[in-house]
Amino acid sequence: MLFYHPKTNTYIRTGFDCAQKLDMGDEREFRSYQAACKSALELKAGKIRAQAILSEAGLSRAWDIHQNTQFIDGTPEGIVSDIVDKLIRYGSISEKQEELIGKLLYRIEHQAEIDAQREREREMAAPCPNGRHLVTGEVLKTEVRSSMYGDVLKMLVKTDGGFLLWGTVPACLEIIEETKKEGTDTWTEQRGLQRGDRVEFTATLTRSDRDEKFGFFKRPTKARLVELVTA
Repeated sequence: MLFYHPKTNTYIRTGFDCAQKLDMGDEREFRSYQAACKSALELKAGKIRAQAILSEAGLSRAWDIHQNTQFIDGTPEGIVSDIVDKLIRYGSISEKQEELIGKLLYRIEHQAEIDAQREREREMAAPCPNGRHLVTGEVLKTEVRSSMYGDVLKMLVKTDGGFLLWGTVPACLEIIEETKKEGTDTWTEQRGLQRGDRVEFTATLTRSDRDEKFGFFKRPTKARLVELVTA
């Protein structure tokens, strides 16, 4: 511990035990200081380790994003920064997290091109029809929403006509069983509906009042999985 002696204008350094004998040591403050020093050293080591891991994986851009900017949670930059935080804290991340960082970095770098492509697709999309229709399309996302009946799994589907639909996932598609054909590397696995899966169902469609190329579906029947994203 370091004390200032005003009469001689000098500093005196002692250990904690000696400071206690002089009735100048506060154990709680000392322990708090020790913990702060330990935490700071661990954080520094974690940052050095994280930089090395990201560099080796070819993901150095993720470190720059984490260090230089503050981002809103849920944005690509925010997700990257959150994963890097976990890498600093725990010393490692999974292969899937590394893959996700790579995809997000590509998206960040090419966001203008992606937005332009989406706008072209939107312009070419057909208006959402009203009434009962057969729908075939790609799942863009799934999300659990709370309702008066409990939690409900919703999905956003980009139809083959280009317009988007939002509604409740049919019960038969909430859990999917994957099975490879006999004679190959056969396995059976259950998973939930995922982004990229292609689905088909018949439902009642209602066009949005604010966007003619967006609508809602309800009372889906004859739902089936057309293609798995892994295929």
